Amino acid sequence: MSAVGALASRTVGFLAYDGVQLLSIAGPSEVFGAANRAFAERGIPPLRQPYAPRIFSPEGGGVVSASGLTLQTDPLDNEGAALDTLVVPGGRGIRAIMAHAPTLDWLRATAPKVRRVVSFGGGAFILARAGLMSDRRCVTHWRFEADLVREYPDVKLVGGELFVRDGPFFSAAGGSASVDLTLRLVEEDHGKPIAIHVAHMMVLSRVRPGEQPQLGAELRAQLAATPRIA
Repeated sequence: MSAVGALASRTVGFLAYDGVQLLSIAGPSEVFGAANRAFAERGIPPLRQPYAPRIFSPEGGGVVSASGLTLQTDPLDNEGAALDTLVVPGGRGIRAIMAHAPTLDWLRATAPKVRRVVSFGGGAFILARAGLMSDRRCVTHWRFEADLVREYPDVKLVGGELFVRDGPFFSAAGGSASVDLTLRLVEEDHGKPIAIHVAHMMVLSRVRPGEQPQLGAELRAQLAATPRIA
């Protein structure tokens, strides 16, 4: 799709729950918000607000994230058909949401209606529990890779990479990798110049490719080096 090929805002729905990782909602939301501003700054008509993020939770109202900050959410409803992108973040509350049948039913009903489904970190477990990841390539946070393989052997884990795509399903390692994947989504929607514009606005040093290792060599070197060399 060209940078000006779409004429309507794309609604991005984030699934939230008690214990969700805030960064995997706030980071991508900032990328989408920066993309909106980039369109305005570059004077690209007729689309001024290409993205419209929303946050959903099983009951709606306030949801306490893993960091302790509260997110205001809308309840799960039948508006899944109106979503362009469904985002399922991870967080320390994934086990409870994986056992919540209404949420799993909502995911199963909504996923076929949207253009793409995205998971960050432990969100891959939630989608797998809903039966949406069978025979699909995905990544999760490096700390949980062995758990994902053990619990869901039908998922094709891609170990150690930042993010991967399998058809309409995208997955990232979580944390800062959620920003990297969201930049890729913006690039796919509106082209590289917009994505680079957003990266500059967010003062990112570079746009990382999906195949880059989660555990970067620079960080490992800083950990291993003496203080003087570091």
